[in-house]
Amino acid sequence: MKSISENIDNKYTNGDQRSYIGSRQTGIFCRDICSERESISENIEHFASTYDAILSGYTACKICQPLYVSEQTPDQIVELLSWEDDYQNKPLSDDDLRERGLDAKIVDNWFLTHHNMTFSIYQRMNRMMLAMKALNNAHFDVNTYGGMTLLVHFGDLYQMIFSDISEKPKGPKGNNIVCFSYLDLSIGSMFIAATEKGVCLLEFSDRLKPMSEFKTFINRYNATLEYRENIYIEQAKRQLNEYLDGKRKTFTIPLDIKGTPFQTESWMSLMVIAYGTTSSYLDLANYMATPKAIRAVGKINGMNPVSIIIPCHRAIGTTGKLVGYSGGLSRKDSLLNLEQKNKNNPFPY
Repeated sequence: MKSISENIDNKYTNGDQRSYIGSRQTGIFCRDICSERESISENIEHFASTYDAILSGYTACKICQPLYVSEQTPDQIVELLSWEDDYQNKPLSDDDLRERGLDAKIVDNWFLTHHNMTFSIYQRMNRMMLAMKALNNAHFDVNTYGGMTLLVHFGDLYQMIFSDISEKPKGPKGNNIVCFSYLDLSIGSMFIAATEKGVCLLEFSDRLKPMSEFKTFINRYNATLEYRENIYIEQAKRQLNEYLDGKRKTFTIPLDIKGTPFQTESWMSLMVIAYGTTSSYLDLANYMATPKAIRAVGKINGMNPVSIIIPCHRAIGTTGKLVGYSGGLSRKDSLLNLEQKNKNNPFPY
């Protein structure tokens, strides 16, 4: 009897390009024709490969089984993939594979050929995503995630998630420090980072692409990432809670953002949009005297490194429709409703 994945693979005919869809709601990616995949457009991301989906923080669907490659999946690999629960809790070493009758080189070669990563990297990414989900759900179990006996607070999760990108950078600026912490806010959990000059990152934890974004992020600041708060993180935490409680309209937190001149100008243009109001991407492009760059402005605003404080949620489509927000359209709607409700209230700040 053919597996579900083989039946799905047989639907691809005439050399059609295979693609994958990730659900932002579940954190799962599927083949594009999976009957169980997410269908609401604002809740999905499209990927050209399993590698891209996994690197972006998604785990494979157990219904359509996108990691299986029809008849090109040897029995050994089929058996290995069926042990998924085993190596999510404790990574399988080369010796473990040999004890189970598998050749580690064959396994790695198959994963490299079909998913552009070794099996060990695949295991690591899976465990990292489990840790991220545990963080988002505020669930910490000392018996999970590789038997880490000290996994009882975020500091330990941080070590697991980011240990491979927290090495001290080389070069004359290698003593730079980026402090990094976790905020539990009413709008959702967020990651925050700050240098000695100001806040440089504020992003919803369930939207973050840890491997790709953080490697780029750390390289940009040529800094060591440390899990601790500094004065700017403490200040941001206080002001964000005041804002979400309807008691603050403006932020007075120093920022230290890095980007191209056009990126920086685009992000700073968002600061002009007043509390309780909105502007279209066309308005922003005109404000920057680049009316033909509306798409570029929209794309760059979607890359805003400091959510809420740099109010990209106040940017809307030309027709007035809510479009494009890294934290999800439901959060964008919530933030705009919060501001509308409180815009006429007198605040001390």
